[in-house]
Amino acid sequence: MEVVYNACYGGFSVSEYVVDRLGLLDCRAIARTDPRLIELLINEGSKKCSGECAELKVLDTETPWFEIREYDGYETVICYKVKPEYGETKDVRIPG
Repeated sequence: MEVVYNACYGGFSVSEYVVDRLGLLDCRAIARTDPRLIELLINEGSKKCSGECAELKVLDTETPWFEIREYDGYETVICYKVKPEYGETKDVRIPG
């Protein structure tokens, strides 16, 4: 499972280039695991795809269970080998 996260202070955001290329209504209308975003980020690079004050990167989590923790916009991806119990973590993303 690949996931996009922000690797600098400032917060997750995508560029207008990404919004236009993917036909989004706004920069918040995309999932971190969207294959189109991941492919665009890998092919075009972080500089072109990251929004203002962002440095987007792709991480292969090797598991579908992960959590994104944020401090002042800088994000850390926490991966789990087994599915966490309900309520065990604050913000677990489990793809459908």
